[in-house]
Amino acid sequence: TVTGRMFVGSNAGVLCYDPDSGLLRPALLPGADYRAFGYIGSFIDDERQLWLGSADGLTIIDIDRRRPDGTFPYRYLRYRLDDSMSEVSEKPTCFCHTPDGIMWIGTNGHGIYRGERDGSGEYVYRVYTVSDGLSHNIVKGVTVDGTGHLWVATINGLSCFNPVSETFMNYSAADGLPCNQFYWNAAYRTSDGRLLFGSTCGIAEIEPDNEEIRVSRNPVVFTRLLVGNNVVN
Repeated sequence: TVTGRMFVGSNAGVLCYDPDSGLLRPALLPGADYRAFGYIGSFIDDERQLWLGSADGLTIIDIDRRRPDGTFPYRYLRYRLDDSMSEVSEKPTCFCHTPDGIMWIGTNGHGIYRGERDGSGEYVYRVYTVSDGLSHNIVKGVTVDGTGHLWVATINGLSCFNPVSETFMNYSAADGLPCNQFYWNAAYRTSDGRLLFGSTCGIAEIEPDNEEIRVSRNPVVFTRLLVGNNVVN
């Protein structure tokens, strides 16, 4: 952070390292309903809020309001971001904040969320899953290209999402990727626009702005009709 502090999400909680004092101390005072563990993804937004994904919920920390005891105020969202009454634990894994102000959150099993602020400034979420065209609901990493398309790394290849048309184009090892299994938070956009994704078989490098993605429109062809597994002529 700009303060020089380092926040560490561990399997046992969130720690804060202060280089001035050389101390590594707990960053939060967990409440009675706090269950987060197994932190994996992190992001600092434009309001200096630290977003931390875990195996049991989303933690949002106000890193500029340190208390005298060294801890920080925070919010804990344990259940589904699109349905807080579901009592189904959310599992955020990665974050991407695009220039249009949208917060994208990948999850371990629930697909990817699109978060937009409402009139009160709070985020309202919509989820995209395999039923919408995503290649898999376990999302390992996410980044955005120069045209505003979102690239989502999963355990079943890459998905390129057009947020305007809300459509996916999926890529796999059959399209030239090293493999279909990507790794946690190993997605990065370079200064010249290239996209790098870490996989279990090496790094995939993509130049998304070089060629327009075209979707072929194949007409449906009626071939045969079966009723009760019997061909009807």
